[in-house]
Formats: sequence, C-alpha cells, structure tokens
Amino acid sequence: MGRKKELSVKQRDEIGTALKRAKSKEEYQRALCLWLRAEQALPAKVIAKMLGMSFGGVRNIHSRYLKQGESILTNIPIGGRLHENMSLKEEKTFLTPFEKAAASS
Repeated sequence: MGRKKELSVKQRDEIGTALKRAKSKEEYQRALCLWLRAEQALPAKVIAKMLGMSFGGVRNIHSRYLKQGESILTNIPIGGRLHENMSLKEEKTFLTPFEKAAASS
C-alpha cells in the first residue's frame, strides 16, 4: 500500500465546513468519513467499522476526495454516459456508413 497523503489546512477546513452544512445523511457520512481521517488520523478499517460502511467504500471516498476535491461532498447527480468512448457527434459520424449500408440491404 502507498503512503497516506496528508491533507492541507485548506482541505481540512473544507471538510469541517461540509460537515456542518451537510443536508442529507449521505453528505454527512462522506464528510465525517473524511474528517475522521483528517483530524483523528484513523485508518480506513476503523472508520468503516465506526460508520457501518464497507472498507472499500471508505477508501473510495478518500480517493475521490483527493482526486476530485470538494465536489464529492454534495449530492449532485453525476449524469449519464459515464463510460462513453466517443462524443455523441463522433458516434453519429462513425455510425453513418453502417446506417446507409443497413438501409440499402
């Protein structure tokens, strides 16, 4: 396993603020999960047991926060086409010859 990345003072303040302004159980739980790591230096297994979450879920929250920042602390839907390989325009351009061939046969 890699070394645990330390959180900056700004990140700790963001987490504390998010903990206070959480509007749902999920938001509060995510913020609390991060706060326990940042302020109490608890390992993920202990946090998971305390919050009734899975170890992987706790690690996922920590990892997503380090990659995406404060945006993961709110319940904003992330939308569809998460696994797209092309934009809609590229997909339409790619499929045009196949649609023509299918229409002519």
